[in-house]
Amino acid sequence: MNKTNKGGRTPDNVPFYFILLNNRPPSWNFVFKRFDHLGTAVLLAICEYMSRSKHFQLRLDPAFYALLERDHKITKEQFTEIVEYAISEVGLYDHFLYRRGSLFSIDLLRNYHNSGYFRNRKYKAADILSAINFLREKEPPLTLDDEFESLMNSLGSSKSEGDSDEEQPL
Repeated sequence: MNKTNKGGRTPDNVPFYFILLNNRPPSWNFVFKRFDHLGTAVLLAICEYMSRSKHFQLRLDPAFYALLERDHKITKEQFTEIVEYAISEVGLYDHFLYRRGSLFSIDLLRNYHNSGYFRNRKYKAADILSAINFLREKEPPLTLDDEFESLMNSLGSSKSEGDSDEEQPL
């Protein structure tokens, strides 16, 4: 079925906002405890720039570092120390792509995907993830499914029909 534009703006390739949860993930607290407010500022800046970047992949080039210092007064050295901690100790970003000079967060892509952001977009979350997995070469592929949620669903589906989570009277 060929969809025609019925007026209004055409969908953009990047969002004009980024999703920030009211209750931040515990992983952000680790960064905050180690780097105080500077750590949180770096994580927020990454979300902002990653959301504006093409296909949610943030290239860590000299232009990015200049923009980061101009907009947020965060130096390359500060950024690198915090990001390397966030990758190695907390697992917030993909370490394979970081070694290749870019940042990518599967959790950020999942948040946009779960919010319905990709509904009327040229590229869907699965398309972006396919390209990201191609760049990761021989590494295990990332998926849009949360691994723990998938595990819980598979455990829940293995119950027999008579099983229940409710306590049974003795």
